[in-house]
Amino acid sequence: MWRNRIVHYGASNKISSTVRSNLNANAPKIKDLYQGLDVGRMIAHVDKAGAPTFKEIASLVRATQNLVRAIDGALVGIVDLESYLRQALVLYLNENPGGRSANIWGRSESRRLGTIVQIACNAGLSQFEPTSAPTNHISWEYLRELAKWSPKEALAELLPAGNVS
Repeated sequence: MWRNRIVHYGASNKISSTVRSNLNANAPKIKDLYQGLDVGRMIAHVDKAGAPTFKEIASLVRATQNLVRAIDGALVGIVDLESYLRQALVLYLNENPGGRSANIWGRSESRRLGTIVQIACNAGLSQFEPTSAPTNHISWEYLRELAKWSPKEALAELLPAGNVS
C-alpha cells in the first residue's frame, strides 16, 4: 500500500476486508513472530496514509524473506536437481559446444568437478556442508560421474546430435 502511494501519484489503496480480517485474526502470532509488531497500529497507519514506522518496514521485509524462504524450500523439495543441473550444463555448452566442452572435460578430473560445481552455483544451486545436507540435493557421486566424461562423451550426453559443433 505504502509503496503504491509513493510510486503512483494519487493512488488511494485500501486494505481489502479479507486481508484486514486475516491480519487481525493472526495479530497475536504476528506480534510473536515480528518482535511485538502491533497489527492494529500498522493498519491504522495504512488507513491514514501515514508513513510506516521502522519496525513496520523491518517486519514486512522479514515477512517477505520468510515467505521467499518457504517458497524456495517447497520448490527445491520437488525439483529434480540432477535434471536441473544437466539443463544448466546444456545451456552452458550451447554457447560454444566444442570450446566449452573442452573447457570443462578437457582438464583433470578434479578441475572438471570444480567447474561443474561452479556452473551449478551460477545456475542458482548452492553448496552445503556434508553434515547439513538437505533432503533434496545432488550427490557428490553424481557430480563425480559427470566429471568422468570426456569432451566428446559430454557433448553426446548433453546435446542433440544436430547441435554439436
